[in-house]
Amino acid sequence: MSARKKVEQAIIAIGFAKYDESVESMIPVFANLVRRVRKIRLMGAAALSMVYVASGRMDAYIEYKIRLWDIAAGGLILECAGGDFFKRTPPR
Repeated sequence: MSARKKVEQAIIAIGFAKYDESVESMIPVFANLVRRVRKIRLMGAAALSMVYVASGRMDAYIEYKIRLWDIAAGGLILECAGGDFFKRTPPR
């Protein structure tokens, strides 16, 4: 897991699912994060992004409206590494 403690130092992975609702939910998140964190990465694979969080290469992974089968393996690896894996609905 990453040792970074400040959001300004964070490297965040985000994803944009193929659904319009997901894209519309993620655009404001991206716009907010890009001004606050060190780097934003789009890996193209949810499980890979989560494994990078588990390894400490990244600090968080965010994506709305993603399917469980896209994140289940990454979530298990993340939890086994001591990280938090949870689902939260986007703010309205």
